[in-house]
Amino acid sequence: MFLGRMDVMQRQLHLGHELEKSKTPTDMEPVGIRCPTFISPETSPKSQHRIREIQTPLHIMSSKLNIGVVGIGRMGQRHALNILHRLPRARLLCVCSPAPHEIEWAEKALKPEGVQVFTDMEQMIQTPGLQAVVIASSTNLHIMHTRAAMERGIHVLCEKPITTDVAEVCSFEFLYKL
Repeated sequence: MFLGRMDVMQRQLHLGHELEKSKTPTDMEPVGIRCPTFISPETSPKSQHRIREIQTPLHIMSSKLNIGVVGIGRMGQRHALNILHRLPRARLLCVCSPAPHEIEWAEKALKPEGVQVFTDMEQMIQTPGLQAVVIASSTNLHIMHTRAAMERGIHVLCEKPITTDVAEVCSFEFLYKL
């Protein structure tokens, strides 16, 4: 029987066991968390089930995804608040909107939480550490904002529709080149 690393970790946590911290870092990986897994009888040196330890790098286990929200109208505000309060493995890093009333809301609701507020999307996507964006701007700007973020290597979740123009959809061939 083979148990994956996550199955073993969940079982250990369910049984109240603490995960062991690595005491011997390897040259290949940073210090991580040891998770026992089973080796199949075919790969075991003595043809027995043996436990082997795999190191998961600590920076992978503890890092948060830095997300920005483009457009903080009704949907953008919902995305921003969900990222801020409901996603433990994500960090709302920045938001942007050209609308003064949306900027005012962000200054009151998000800035005290450490979120950077921008009036220009081009400035926002240059924020160091930004890894992903949620595009919640007006529909006519979706494709332009998506393209700008993807060209910088930033992951994109775009609200629907991406565009209302068939010709713009056909221009999405740039995605295959990235």
